[in-house]
Amino acid sequence: MSRKFIAASSQYFENGAAILTAAPITMACWFQVVAVNVDNILMTQSTVDTFNHKFQMHVQGSDTFLHAETQSTTTATAITTVSPKIGVWNHGCAVFASISSRSIYLNGGNKVTDSTSKTPTAPNRTLFGAQYSGAGTKAGFLDGFMAEAAIWNIDLTDGEVANAVAHMANA
Repeated sequence: MSRKFIAASSQYFENGAAILTAAPITMACWFQVVAVNVDNILMTQSTVDTFNHKFQMHVQGSDTFLHAETQSTTTATAITTVSPKIGVWNHGCAVFASISSRSIYLNGGNKVTDSTSKTPTAPNRTLFGAQYSGAGTKAGFLDGFMAEAAIWNIDLTDGEVANAVAHMANA
């Protein structure tokens, strides 16, 4: 089942606690965006009162690629080299194996890994379709659809990511 998010209506889902607060974390979902030239936040484990301290997967508007981002006071990001397609289903998977390893996958491949060390402090919220931008305000609302969203307390392997995408694409 999918859920439509309308950015102009500031639609998102929020859990009043972080599902996970430390690596390993895997975030994955199917998504369909209306445009890639705007920020489309897919999933975030973050703190409520600041833009900092988060694990996040999103389509970055300025470069149109899928990002896996870990932030403390500065950011470490793994960025795909291929943009998601507009108006069709794409699969995103961000694997935060440790504080010094994050990988991003688009459609089961296109893997990029970053090894910069970052340790977010005390994420206390889970958001789907938005992020906190400071002092309890939200931004980066997803404009499109999301389906089969999941967060795990493990770091999926390359094979597990590829198999999950192949299985769901053929379902």
